[in-house]
Amino acid sequence: MAFKVISSSADSGAFAQYIRSFGNNEVPVSFRLLLGADKRFLGASLISVGDWLSERFTTNDRLLGVQIEPEPRKKSSIPLNSPGGCFPFY
Repeated sequence: MAFKVISSSADSGAFAQYIRSFGNNEVPVSFRLLLGADKRFLGASLISVGDWLSERFTTNDRLLGVQIEPEPRKKSSIPLNSPGGCFPFY
């Protein structure tokens, strides 16, 4: 997960230091998932990043989306399921 807006927050330095404290280990990020009747994902909301609860983040930093980087000179069609594509284990 990329936290882009946190850099403008008053807590940005503390958050960066907290993330660095994990070293090369994974940072635990928790989401609340919303499923539709057809079992497809309709949305995901941030619950926490480690010990930091979602209330410490701006609204934009709580959002989850998919980033696609096209390959030069390659035409292709990519099926997009956002945010479901972020949780392929379901």
